[in-house]
Amino acid sequence: MNCINFVVPMNPCSCGYFPDRNRCTCSRAVIDRHLDKISRPLLDRMDICVEVSRPALAELTARQPEESSAQIRSRVERTQRLQQERFAGCGILYNSQIPPSAMEEWCAMEADGEKLLNESFEQLELTARGYYRVLRVARTVADMEGAVRIGRAHIRESLLYRSIDRKVWDWA
Repeated sequence: MNCINFVVPMNPCSCGYFPDRNRCTCSRAVIDRHLDKISRPLLDRMDICVEVSRPALAELTARQPEESSAQIRSRVERTQRLQQERFAGCGILYNSQIPPSAMEEWCAMEADGEKLLNESFEQLELTARGYYRVLRVARTVADMEGAVRIGRAHIRESLLYRSIDRKVWDWA
Protein backbone atom coordinates (compact mmCIF):
# COMPACT_ATOMS: atom_id res chain seq x y z
CA MET A 1 0.00 0.00 0.00
CA ASN A 2 1.45 3.36 -0.98
CA CYS A 3 1.07 6.25 1.41
CA ILE A 4 1.35 9.82 0.21
CA ASN A 5 1.97 12.55 2.78
CA PHE A 6 1.59 16.18 1.94
CA VAL A 7 0.96 19.53 3.57
CA VAL A 8 -1.61 21.88 2.09
CA PRO A 9 -1.45 25.49 3.26
CA MET A 10 -4.56 27.58 2.80
CA ASN A 11 -5.44 31.16 3.58
CA PRO A 12 -8.94 31.56 5.04
CA CYS A 13 -9.71 34.44 2.67
CA SER A 14 -8.17 36.51 -0.13
CA CYS A 15 -6.30 38.89 2.18
CA GLY A 16 -5.28 36.09 4.56
CA TYR A 17 -6.39 37.74 7.80
CA PHE A 18 -9.83 36.22 8.39
CA PRO A 19 -11.20 35.68 11.05
CA ASP A 20 -9.47 38.79 12.44
CA ARG A 21 -12.15 41.29 11.42
CA ASN A 22 -9.89 44.15 12.56
CA ARG A 23 -7.45 43.28 9.75
CA CYS A 24 -9.57 41.36 7.24
CA THR A 25 -11.27 43.59 4.69
CA CYS A 26 -12.95 40.81 2.74
CA SER A 27 -16.72 40.77 2.36
CA ARG A 28 -18.68 37.60 3.08
CA ALA A 29 -19.10 37.08 -0.69
CA VAL A 30 -15.32 37.29 -1.22
CA ILE A 31 -14.69 34.84 1.65
CA ASP A 32 -17.36 32.46 0.33
CA ARG A 33 -15.82 32.54 -3.17
CA HIS A 34 -12.39 31.91 -1.68
CA LEU A 35 -13.61 28.95 0.38
CA ASP A 36 -15.49 27.49 -2.58
CA LYS A 37 -12.09 26.74 -4.12
CA ILE A 38 -11.60 23.88 -1.65
CA SER A 39 -14.36 21.41 -1.02
CA ARG A 40 -15.43 19.76 2.19
CA PRO A 41 -14.97 16.33 0.58
CA LEU A 42 -11.32 17.23 -0.07
CA LEU A 43 -10.83 18.37 3.53
CA ASP A 44 -12.59 15.20 4.66
CA ARG A 45 -9.79 13.17 3.08
CA MET A 46 -7.11 14.90 5.17
CA ASP A 47 -6.14 13.23 8.44
CA ILE A 48 -5.03 16.41 10.17
CA CYS A 49 -6.40 19.84 9.37
CA VAL A 50 -5.56 22.64 11.80
CA GLU A 51 -5.52 26.39 11.90
CA VAL A 52 -2.20 28.03 12.67
CA SER A 53 -2.49 31.55 13.97
CA ARG A 54 0.10 34.29 14.01
CA PRO A 55 2.31 33.88 17.09
CA ALA A 56 2.70 36.68 19.60
CA LEU A 57 6.11 38.32 19.78
CA ALA A 58 6.57 36.97 23.31
CA GLU A 59 6.23 33.41 21.94
CA LEU A 60 8.88 34.05 19.30
CA THR A 61 11.38 35.57 21.70
CA ALA A 62 10.77 33.30 24.71
CA ARG A 63 13.83 31.41 25.90
CA GLN A 64 11.92 28.32 26.95
CA PRO A 65 13.49 24.94 26.29
CA GLU A 66 11.96 23.27 23.26
CA GLU A 67 11.92 19.69 22.15
CA SER A 68 14.70 19.08 19.64
CA SER A 69 14.14 17.69 16.17
CA ALA A 70 16.11 14.60 17.21
CA GLN A 71 13.75 14.03 20.16
CA ILE A 72 10.71 14.41 17.93
CA ARG A 73 12.19 12.09 15.32
CA SER A 74 12.90 9.47 17.98
CA ARG A 75 9.31 9.60 19.26
CA VAL A 76 7.89 9.34 15.75
CA GLU A 77 10.17 6.43 14.82
CA ARG A 78 9.24 4.60 18.05
CA THR A 79 5.55 5.05 17.21
CA GLN A 80 6.08 3.85 13.64
CA ARG A 81 7.92 0.74 14.89
CA LEU A 82 5.07 -0.02 17.29
CA GLN A 83 2.57 0.21 14.42
CA GLN A 84 4.69 -1.94 12.11
CA GLU A 85 4.96 -4.59 14.83
CA ARG A 86 1.19 -4.44 15.47
CA PHE A 87 0.37 -4.91 11.79
CA ALA A 88 3.11 -7.42 10.93
CA GLY A 89 1.81 -9.75 8.20
CA CYS A 90 -1.43 -7.79 7.68
CA GLY A 91 -0.38 -5.69 4.70
CA ILE A 92 -0.82 -2.56 6.81
CA LEU A 93 2.13 -0.40 7.87
CA TYR A 94 0.53 2.51 9.72
CA ASN A 95 -2.70 3.43 11.48
CA SER A 96 -3.67 5.66 8.55
CA GLN A 97 -4.12 2.50 6.47
CA ILE A 98 -6.53 0.66 8.78
CA PRO A 99 -9.64 -0.18 6.75
CA PRO A 100 -13.04 0.55 8.32
CA SER A 101 -13.71 -3.19 8.54
CA ALA A 102 -10.73 -3.62 10.90
CA MET A 103 -11.35 -0.63 13.17
CA GLU A 104 -12.87 -2.67 15.99
CA GLU A 105 -9.87 -5.00 16.01
CA TRP A 106 -7.13 -2.34 15.95
CA CYS A 107 -8.82 0.68 17.58
CA ALA A 108 -10.18 -0.59 20.89
CA MET A 109 -11.62 2.30 22.88
CA GLU A 110 -12.33 2.94 26.52
CA ALA A 111 -16.02 3.60 27.16
CA ASP A 112 -15.53 7.33 27.74
CA GLY A 113 -13.54 7.68 24.51
CA GLU A 114 -16.21 5.87 22.53
CA LYS A 115 -18.91 8.04 24.09
CA LEU A 116 -17.07 11.25 23.15
CA LEU A 117 -16.49 10.04 19.58
CA ASN A 118 -20.15 9.10 19.16
CA GLU A 119 -21.34 12.43 20.58
CA SER A 120 -18.89 14.30 18.34
CA PHE A 121 -20.07 12.38 15.28
CA GLU A 122 -23.56 13.78 15.85
CA GLN A 123 -22.65 17.27 17.07
CA LEU A 124 -20.03 17.96 14.41
CA GLU A 125 -21.97 16.16 11.68
CA LEU A 126 -18.92 14.10 10.77
CA THR A 127 -19.07 11.96 7.68
CA ALA A 128 -18.25 8.26 7.92
CA ARG A 129 -14.85 9.10 6.42
CA GLY A 130 -14.33 11.82 9.04
CA TYR A 131 -15.33 9.46 11.86
CA TYR A 132 -12.75 6.89 10.81
CA ARG A 133 -10.06 9.53 10.32
CA VAL A 134 -10.64 10.82 13.86
CA LEU A 135 -10.38 7.25 15.15
CA ARG A 136 -7.16 6.51 13.22
CA VAL A 137 -5.50 9.70 14.44
CA ALA A 138 -6.66 8.95 18.01
CA ARG A 139 -5.05 5.49 17.67
CA THR A 140 -1.78 7.24 16.75
CA VAL A 141 -2.07 9.70 19.65
CA ALA A 142 -2.63 6.72 21.99
CA ASP A 143 0.37 4.93 20.45
CA MET A 144 2.58 7.95 21.07
CA GLU A 145 1.62 7.78 24.75
CA GLY A 146 2.05 3.99 24.89
CA ALA A 147 -1.66 3.43 25.60
CA VAL A 148 -3.21 0.11 24.56
CA ARG A 149 -6.78 1.45 24.39
CA ILE A 150 -7.96 4.77 22.97
CA GLY A 151 -9.27 7.02 25.72
CA ARG A 152 -11.24 10.24 25.94
CA ALA A 153 -8.09 12.42 25.88
CA HIS A 154 -6.91 10.71 22.68
CA ILE A 155 -10.26 11.30 20.96
CA ARG A 156 -10.33 14.90 22.18
CA GLU A 157 -6.87 15.60 20.77
CA SER A 158 -7.75 13.91 17.48
CA LEU A 159 -10.89 16.05 17.20
CA LEU A 160 -8.76 19.17 17.63
CA TYR A 161 -6.89 18.14 14.50
CA ARG A 162 -10.22 18.18 12.58
CA SER A 163 -11.35 21.59 13.79
CA ILE A 164 -10.59 23.71 10.76
CA ASP A 165 -13.03 22.06 8.37
CA ARG A 166 -15.95 22.94 10.69
CA LYS A 167 -14.62 26.34 11.73
CA VAL A 168 -13.97 27.75 8.27
CA TRP A 169 -17.29 26.75 6.74
CA ASP A 170 -19.45 27.60 9.75
CA TRP A 171 -17.99 31.03 10.50
CA ALA A 172 -21.14 33.07 9.97
